[in-house]
Amino acid sequence: EPYNVITQLSQRLEAQLSPDAVLSTIVQTVAQTLKLPYVAILLKQGDTFGLAASSGALVGEPLVLPLVYQKDAIGQLRLAPRTPGEPFTPADRRLLGELARQAGLAAHAVQLTADLQRSYEQLEQRVEERTRELSSLLEISHTVASTLQLKPLLGLILEQLKLVIDYSGAAILAVEGDDLVFLDHRNVAQEHLLPLRFPVKNLGLIWETLRSRKSIIVPALLEETPLAQAVRAAMGELREATFQDVHAWMAVPLILRDQVIGMLVLTSSQEQAFTERQATLALAVANQAAIAIENA
Repeated sequence: EPYNVITQLSQRLEAQLSPDAVLSTIVQTVAQTLKLPYVAILLKQGDTFGLAASSGALVGEPLVLPLVYQKDAIGQLRLAPRTPGEPFTPADRRLLGELARQAGLAAHAVQLTADLQRSYEQLEQRVEERTRELSSLLEISHTVASTLQLKPLLGLILEQLKLVIDYSGAAILAVEGDDLVFLDHRNVAQEHLLPLRFPVKNLGLIWETLRSRKSIIVPALLEETPLAQAVRAAMGELREATFQDVHAWMAVPLILRDQVIGMLVLTSSQEQAFTERQATLALAVANQAAIAIENA
């Protein structure tokens, strides 16, 4: 009885089902009431259709009906005949067309619920990340205000930065005369770097960019952009001996009283590791480091 089938499906869908149970309820109800060996709902995923719910096992070629919402094909309803090779009658097809219409509405609601859940989870993640960032900046600010000992202070700043930016290596360098010198670093095993001096004039485009108060992000160190080439040139022989695992590089200026007094450098063993948002966060940390240097 077509009327009974549709009524039974409507009653089950009107019950307070979780979004995950809606599609499985549809395929089970259709399979049970129409005595079909196989019923499945597939939802559109890009250019293909992915299985969302099924009942029974498919034997032979199924009947495929589109699931449509406001003229957009959002999925498919696939059904196997009661016996292999048995065609669906015109009455069957009319009934199945109505069932496909209801299934299309339900599938759209399920997709909408899933999209909303994903958006909510992404929002929660962003709020959590932002809270962690603000907490780290507040901790750094308190640390800077509480001590004048530069070495442990810069170490604490770099450790706090690690909580919000997943770097492989980090260093704070300051201008001393005509050179940049290491003040502190993290995750750079080679202690011989600390006494090294890097002539500012050899940094070329890197120093020009930092002096203009701009941050630098090199997503892939081997790319043939002017900044990537400048970073490789600045590393020189150290690139093979010390920085062979560096694949992404970021630097932000240390600004004190409108003067660039150094830079904060972050490296990663993964390409595409740093974002503009992280550069903004690193710049805020660099400002705190500059204040620490002045206080000390």
